[in-house]
Formats: sequence, structure tokens, C-alpha cells
Amino acid sequence: VIFGMVTVLNFRSTRESIFSLGLFSNKWLLGAIVFSIALTVLFIYSSMNQALGLVPIGIYEWIEVIGLGILVFAGVEIYKIIKRKTEK
Repeated sequence: VIFGMVTVLNFRSTRESIFSLGLFSNKWLLGAIVFSIALTVLFIYSSMNQALGLVPIGIYEWIEVIGLGILVFAGVEIYKIIKRKTEK
């Protein structure tokens, strides 16, 4: 879910940086991302996790997930920089 949300946020444009577009410029998208992450956390840590076949994860797993999300975010931004430079 985190990977998907980072990808959705980052690929609002395949050329322009998220920072030039404005990280908070699309309130609906941000709301959907927050809602999705909140539901995921709710499902993982509530009694519904057994019905859905989910297992609660610890702090180290969250660090891994967030770290991978940051790597994906950075990788896409680097791709966009290279794409803009090669198009000129």
C-alpha cells in the first residue's frame, strides 16, 4: 500500500518533479492516500487482520517499508531529472 501510494503521488507527472507540481496541490489525492494508509493500518492492527489474513508488523518492518518508499520516490525523481535533461 505504501509503495502504491508513493507511486501514485510521484507519477502525477512523468516529467515534472513533485516539488514543482506542489506536494499538497491535489487535496483529493492526498486525502485518498491518507485514507488508504489509515485503513491499511486499521486492518493490520485490529481484530479484522485474522479474517483478512494479515499479520501485524513491528517497527523494523515499518522502517523497511518507509525506507523502500523513500527509495522509490527518489528513484522516480532522478528518472524525471534525467528525462528533462535528455529532452532538451
